Amino acid sequence: MALIIAEGSLRRGKAQTHHFEIARGSAAETLTVLQLVDLPGGQAQQHNLRRIDRMLQKLGG
Repeated sequence: MALIIAEGSLRRGKAQTHHFEIARGSAAETLTVLQLVDLPGGQAQQHNLRRIDRMLQKLGG
């Protein structure tokens, strides 16, 4: 996800939006895994992923 965000930040227009949409999908997938598996610090990471999703949404993803 971080690599997709980094690549998207270098692009403009539809290409940037597309990369941010892919990153949001990756965040959703990771969030689902954290909801299914009990890992130490998992709750905090879920919170972080939700914040990242909101940021990407504002950026156009």
